Amino acid sequence: MRNIQDGRRPVRDEDRRQDLTEIHEERRNRELRLQSRKKRKRKRLIIGIASAVGTLILLVVLAILFVRIGSIDVVGLKYKDKSEVIGLSGLQMDDSIFGIRDKFLRENIEKDPHFIYVGWKYKFLKNVIIEVEERRELLLFEFLNTYVIVDEDLRVLGHISRSDEAKYPIVRGINVTEFVLGEVISTDETYKKTALKDVMAALKDSEIYETVKVIDISNAGRITFSLDNEMTVNFGQEYDAVKKLKWIKVIRDTVTAEGYSRGTIDVSSVTAPVYKPEREESDDDTADLDFDDQGNIIIKGDGDDETGEG
Repeated sequence: MRNIQDGRRPVRDEDRRQDLTEIHEERRNRELRLQSRKKRKRKRLIIGIASAVGTLILLVVLAILFVRIGSIDVVGLKYKDKSEVIGLSGLQMDDSIFGIRDKFLRENIEKDPHFIYVGWKYKFLKNVIIEVEERRELLLFEFLNTYVIVDEDLRVLGHISRSDEAKYPIVRGINVTEFVLGEVISTDETYKKTALKDVMAALKDSEIYETVKVIDISNAGRITFSLDNEMTVNFGQEYDAVKKLKWIKVIRDTVTAEGYSRGTIDVSSVTAPVYKPEREESDDDTADLDFDDQGNIIIKGDGDDETGEG
C-alpha cells in the first residue's frame, strides 16, 4: 500500500501520461509556430528579391529606351579631325549607350592606322567621349605614281598621288621590298632603316624639320638632306643627331643673313661644322666658313689658320 501519510497525492500513471502528452503537444505547437514564421520570412525574402529583380529589369529597359547618345566627342587628336574617328567608330546619334562595345570600337577605329584606340566613357548627360592616340605623318617614299606616307617608326599610314605636293621630306636611297598599310616597311637594308629611324626621332620635333625636302640615305655613313632654300646638308652618320640639327639651324640662318644661298652645310663633325658656298669656275678662291661654339662665323686673317679680327 502506498504511503499517503505525507499529505501528497499519489501520482497515477494516467496523470503522468497526460502530462507528457501536454508537454509534447506544447513543444510541437512551438515548432509549428517557428516553422510558420520561417516560411513567412522566406516568402517575404522571395518577394523582396523578385521585386528587386523586377525593378532592375525595369530600370534596364528604361535605360535602353531612354539613355541614348546625344553627342560624340573625341580626345587625343593633334592632326586629324574628330569627324574621321566618329565616322570610323560606327556610333550614331540616338544609339543606346548599352550597345557600345570596346572590341568593335577598336576594330572599327584602327582600320585607319593613323589612330590607336584607347577607350571610351559616358559623360552625363548623353555625351560619349572616345579617346585615341594618333600616329603622325612624317615622311614620304616614292612608289610608282604615288608617295607612300609613313610615321617615325616607318609604319605605312596611307598614300597620295605623285601629282600632289610633297608635304613631308622624301626618303631616297633605301630599297623597300614591301609596303603594307598599317605595317612597318619591309627592307633588306635594315641598317639604313635603323639609321633613318634614329635621325627621325630627333628631326620630327626640331626647328629644321619643315625645311627638309629630301633625305638621301644611299650611304648610311654619309646621310644628306636637301633643304627648301636649295642648300645641301652633309649630315654624316645618325649619331649626335640633336646637336647636328641645332647646328644646321644656326648655320642656315647665319649664312642666309650674310647673303649666301645654296652651298653645303657640313655637320658630319659636330665639333667642326662648316659652310661651303656654291662655287662657280671663276670663284675657286671663295673661302669656306667655319663657326665657333656660339654659331658665329670665324674670321681669319690673311694667311692665318687661327681666329683673328679680320
